[in-house]
Amino acid sequence: MNGAYDWAHQQVLNFVRPGDLRRHIACLAGAGSTALLNRLARMLTARRPERDIVLVSLMEHHANDLPHRKHARGVVHIPLTGEAPALGAIDLTALERLLEQYRDRVNYIAISAASNVTGIVNPVHGIAALAHAHDAWVVVDASQ
Repeated sequence: MNGAYDWAHQQVLNFVRPGDLRRHIACLAGAGSTALLNRLARMLTARRPERDIVLVSLMEHHANDLPHRKHARGVVHIPLTGEAPALGAIDLTALERLLEQYRDRVNYIAISAASNVTGIVNPVHGIAALAHAHDAWVVVDASQ
């Protein structure tokens, strides 16, 4: 069984491409994403209470939206590219503006790796680069 666990762990690392493993907080896996995201939102807001804003994309399923609304003092939604009904991925320019607007108040950004409705894949590495430049963490729901 250890071999299967080690293999699965390596597959997740290959997908995420984390770089320095000492900089990671958590990679959660379980039976349902809602409970895991709820636990993570509670932990992250408690860890840096002075950072009271969480940025959440407009494409999120309730499982990756409601936990942050419950635990963070403020949730700001990140716009998507395009216009309704043809909305696309997270708008990196809009995200950068929000990070500048809320500066040292953004605790983390919560996003989906991809939409399980439209199939649109978010620019996760670009989002992470912007977040880290502003000392914000990133929560990626990859349960799709």
